Amino acid sequence: MSILQIGPDSKEPDEPSDSLDLPRNEQLWTARLDECLNDWLREILTAAKKHNKISKMCKLKYRILGIPSAIIPLIIGIANAHVDESEAMSIFVTIGLCVSAIFSTINTFLNLGSLMEKHLQSQYQYEKLGHEIQYILHQKKASREQSDVTMTRIRLSYDAIAKEAPDI
Repeated sequence: MSILQIGPDSKEPDEPSDSLDLPRNEQLWTARLDECLNDWLREILTAAKKHNKISKMCKLKYRILGIPSAIIPLIIGIANAHVDESEAMSIFVTIGLCVSAIFSTINTFLNLGSLMEKHLQSQYQYEKLGHEIQYILHQKKASREQSDVTMTRIRLSYDAIAKEAPDI
């Protein structure tokens, strides 16, 4: 059994190996790669707009369901204190509290506040990536990072955002 020695006491010549440490040529930017970045940019900005639209819809639904479920019991409580107990008032109170409970349950079940926040976060992440791509595309090709490194980094970021984003 032999032991591999590494370092100044090693008897192996200091030559490059056949596999890993060879110098690598930079992959140059081409029009095809710029076109790919532009396609990704369009997709990313479209996704950001969709997430923005959905977050606004969630916010509206949250208000539509949340405000009545807070106001109805308040109105019933105030009215109940100033009106004599009657069968009609009992029915009114029961119906009002049931409606309020239904709104509150639907709001809780749909979890609209959290969903709105997730869509806003996805919109922010997509816009951030879109700005990065726009910055890359506005640079001169000679000033850019290696294309294969940049494309891989952008694609991995894009995929990570898409994986974490709520469904549209």
